Amino acid sequence: VTPSANICEDVIGHDLISESEVERISAFKKFSVLWHLTRSIKTEANPSRSPRTFDRSMFVVLDSLKEESSITKTLALTW
Repeated sequence: VTPSANICEDVIGHDLISESEVERISAFKKFSVLWHLTRSIKTEANPSRSPRTFDRSMFVVLDSLKEESSITKTLALTW
């Protein structure tokens, strides 16, 4: 859909770290759906292309687990 998965990840990542809690919550939910949908897709092994995508976004979600208490921590726990 895009020339590079990085473009998509940049957009998602931007919203995952937004100052707006509403945007962050929405991004967490969208990322969760996207993550689960793309994990079931089989990709052909191609040495010139990395099969891993959305790792940076995944780390942002995992990083929210260290927060004391927040809605994003709860969303990460349910992810």
